[in-house]
Amino acid sequence: MLYGAGAPGGLFNYVTKKPQSEFSANARAIAGSHSRTGGSGEITSALSDNQNGRLGVFYEEQDTYRDNSASEVFIFDSGYSYDLNNHLFTAQYTHYSQDLDGNRLRGVPTDDAGNFLTDRSWNHNEASDFLNLRSDVVQLSLEGQVTSSMSYDTKLRYIDNEQAQNYHEPRALIDSDGDGAIDLVGREFRDQLREQEQISFAANFVYEGTLFNANQRTAFGVDLYKGTEDALLGGTAFSADFVERYLAGTSLDSDIIPLRLTSPNYGESQPGNYDVNFRAPRTTEQVRNGAYVLNELAWDKFTLVTQRAL
Repeated sequence: MLYGAGAPGGLFNYVTKKPQSEFSANARAIAGSHSRTGGSGEITSALSDNQNGRLGVFYEEQDTYRDNSASEVFIFDSGYSYDLNNHLFTAQYTHYSQDLDGNRLRGVPTDDAGNFLTDRSWNHNEASDFLNLRSDVVQLSLEGQVTSSMSYDTKLRYIDNEQAQNYHEPRALIDSDGDGAIDLVGREFRDQLREQEQISFAANFVYEGTLFNANQRTAFGVDLYKGTEDALLGGTAFSADFVERYLAGTSLDSDIIPLRLTSPNYGESQPGNYDVNFRAPRTTEQVRNGAYVLNELAWDKFTLVTQRAL
């Protein structure tokens, strides 16, 4: 719940880097195939006797083996911590910027036997297609000791992101000359904008002591989550008329031109002229609240565990 509505809870533990009191700095360069270049750097250090800071940046761009497909990623990460003796306060801010060209990939057409009908670099997307993400994340945490027997950690997390995308979707395999070989693909078009806000809070407490001559460990806590998504979804559906006009050489500027499997005719379609139909704006809200108690009693020869979740 802490990391958003789409996170598969329990499958992974997402841990961000925290500021450290010991000075450390590094820089790295990135290079690879498909024009991959980039670099990263970070620095962390004590700001005073009980305050620490950290800054980090990451940048990478690369093409792929698929036509019209590329990516550019930039991340800025910062952190500040204040040591309050038995309690540690940490504030973090991260900005993500991701620009993907032609990355809504749907595979390469095959025949019934699974043989590719064209080169594996073929892409149904135009060079103008994109999926761009901008996201800002703020996280505040406080952790420490309530007593010598009880520890705690709390986290408040806020996420604000926007995702815009334009892409073509393959919809029909076409034999244009009737020779039994598929040589064209009819397509649809999507124009979508999603804006999301998420806020979550988690608090966990752990008590350790003895009970009934056994070592006792009791954990309890709460999870609170609220998320809102505003979506503006538009598109242009596939039409057989697009194919008929293309084969007759009478295509309109607003047509989604079918794409050849061999020597793809990229650039003939004009997405700016498509007749895009938008649905009514949609807002989705989600609220989740949870609580749990977990108790463990351990004797020399066996352990008893009881748990309750709401």
